[in-house]
Amino acid sequence: MDDTIITNIFYIGIVVLILTGILLFLHIFHFNLNEHVNKKLLQVVTIESLKNINEVGQNEVGQNEVGQEEPLLLEPKDFINTDLEKDFCSGFKGSGSTQKLNESCGQLTNSNCSTTSCCILANGNRCLAGSASGPTFLTNTDGSNINVDYYYYQGKCYGSKCPTLSGESKV
Repeated sequence: MDDTIITNIFYIGIVVLILTGILLFLHIFHFNLNEHVNKKLLQVVTIESLKNINEVGQNEVGQNEVGQEEPLLLEPKDFINTDLEKDFCSGFKGSGSTQKLNESCGQLTNSNCSTTSCCILANGNRCLAGSASGPTFLTNTDGSNINVDYYYYQGKCYGSKCPTLSGESKV
């Protein structure tokens, strides 16, 4: 093996000199081989996950079964019967903003609030972010405590002071 290196020392030296020369040339003329390309955002696209309008008796162009055009208006009762209660909550998954979820829950009606999987209806009159375990936040934004004697989660009442109505069970 020593004979191979000795007999080819001239060629090895030439290769080392060529590589050193290339590196020196790149350094002298300031070639940047790690150039970062600035990325520019061209367009923001929002994709909404709404139910297909076919499920409420109209086809995609807003015509009824007879073929007459109708406005695509839905009654509020139709919204809660679709999967929008799931869609409402899925819009906040992974966003890391439970405070925004809490604000959005506060804008729901009492009947919609108690059917979602991410909101509770506290004391029968205030919609808050929460689960079967109770509210997500135990204090208001001003730091005062939120007193919850009972709450509704997905139509069921939880807590020691649940109102007893016929057909409703305490959990």
